[in-house]
Parts: sequence; C-alpha cells; structure tokens
Amino acid sequence: NYFEQENLALTVMLWYGPRMFYRIMQSKARAEHLARHYYGENTNSGKRGDAFKHIYVNTLLRRYTGRLMAWLVMDVYWEHASPNAPCDHFMDLHNNQIGRNSHYDLFTLNTQPSTLNTPLPSWQQTAARIYQFIEDTTANSTYHPWDKQTPSFIVKKDEQQSPAQQYIYWNKEN
Repeated sequence: NYFEQENLALTVMLWYGPRMFYRIMQSKARAEHLARHYYGENTNSGKRGDAFKHIYVNTLLRRYTGRLMAWLVMDVYWEHASPNAPCDHFMDLHNNQIGRNSHYDLFTLNTQPSTLNTPLPSWQQTAARIYQFIEDTTANSTYHPWDKQTPSFIVKKDEQQSPAQQYIYWNKEN
C-alpha cells in the first residue's frame, strides 16, 4: 500500500509537475481540516462529515486540476488504494460525483451577476456552501440503513437507485 502511494506521488510529480501534486495534497488537507471543523470526529464510516469530505475534496480537485484528474485521483486511485467496505466504497463514489459533477456549479459559481472582475468563491466560501448543502438532509440527502456487513450487491443496487442530485450517508451516529 505504501509502495503504491509512493508510485502515485512520483507519477504525478513527473507527469504533471510539482504544482499538480501540491494541489492534490492541499485539497486533501483542506477537506480533512474543514470536515473536522464542521463535524468534529464524525468524519468517517458513512457519516455526514465523511460525505462532506468527499464532496469538498472533489470540488476542489476539479477546480484546481480539472474533472479528469479529480476522477483519476479520487475514483480510480484513492478508492482502490484504500479498499473500504461496500457501504463506504459506493457512498464515496456517489458523493465524489456530487462534488465533481452534479453540484459543482452550485458550489463554485458566483451568486452575483457575472462580471469580468468577479472572483470565484474562496475555498472557505465553497466549504460553507457544501456544509449548508450537507446540513439540509430533508432535500439533499439519501440515507441508507447499511452497515459494514451489508453485501456489495445490495449496496450497489441501492446506490444506483439513489438520486444523482442527493448525497448518500449510511451512519446517523453523531
């Protein structure tokens, strides 16, 4: 596992350069830091903080590195370098899509009329928008009563039937 992570780091550094590698590491650090800020220690195992983390890091990666690189880093590399239980794996992949594709514009576009000099929202403002999105569980989320023993075929079917516009979480513990 360490060897695979080292190979990815070397590949990214050689192919895309230090700036790309820096943006990947920066996005990951920001997502972890702000997830802890908003959700304390509730940032793993299917909780809303975990959903925040995946949505936010994908939003940042798309902004800084592009959609393809965000997909390669998060879906192709990360989800396979750190294998999870099916409930975490399919939740993560679904929530990655929310940040990278289906809600990217909602989280990153300006709310003011467009002008040439209007800056994009800061990474902190983007985080606040994602936090507001996550906290509206009545409109923006789908809860599934999974656990670590739920078989893959059940989790996959449930995920595929979940609305693409709603994030997924499976653990209601605070």
